[in-house]
Amino acid sequence: MTTFFIIGIILYIGFFFFNANKVVSDYEQKFQSEVNQAYQESEKLSEKRASGGKEMRSLESEALEIFTLYEMTKDIATGFNEKDAFEIFQSTLRRHTNFQECLLLDPSDETVKDWRKNKNNFVFTLKSKRRMIGYIVVVDIDASEVEKVRILGHQFALALRRIKLYQEIEKMAITDSLTDVFTRRYCMERFREELHRSKQRKISLSFMMMDVDHFKSFNDQYGHLTGDQILQEIGSIIKENIREIDIAGRFGGEEFCVVLPDTDCDG
Repeated sequence: MTTFFIIGIILYIGFFFFNANKVVSDYEQKFQSEVNQAYQESEKLSEKRASGGKEMRSLESEALEIFTLYEMTKDIATGFNEKDAFEIFQSTLRRHTNFQECLLLDPSDETVKDWRKNKNNFVFTLKSKRRMIGYIVVVDIDASEVEKVRILGHQFALALRRIKLYQEIEKMAITDSLTDVFTRRYCMERFREELHRSKQRKISLSFMMMDVDHFKSFNDQYGHLTGDQILQEIGSIIKENIREIDIAGRFGGEEFCVVLPDTDCDG
């Protein structure tokens, strides 16, 4: 009886250790599986982070380049004429893109249709608010760089608008609004400049004064509107009969003056 009891205990202990080893083995397999899964997830996460980092660096690089382009457009706004502004535009564009040629066309230029036929060319329409002010034609440029042309093109259009506005204001400041000839102040400034030049170079200079006879009587009899029309017509006649280098102005009232460089009394 004692022998059977001892044998039973030994079998029970053996069975217990067998089951314990099996449980431990299963747990180790499960634990190893979870470790492997976690490692795989970690590898995937690292790959995603690396990929995301590349994308982020790419986006940062692109954003920096665009910001640089916008910063460079400040130089375009420094010019007070179209030629200077366009030269700055071209040099800025060439630093950031590759192209064969860049042209600035007037709004009425019909050759723009021919430039558009070539897929390697990019034509950018310059607009000031809703009014078209010209075209930029970039010859032989890659499609991936077109966006850079657009960025600089918009800024160049703003610069052109500012330049034209400046020119209009400047013209208004020196032009008589009624007769469309120069103001007395501008004529006197130019006369002094021409007088100084003629003395230095020892060349002739003439200054002509004109007065409209009986203008007051016409103005009183037919009214100020008729008088204004007479002055406008006289201003047009003067401008049509002088040279490009001559300077015509309204001296005051019905009096006009003309500065005639390189002209003697007989001229």
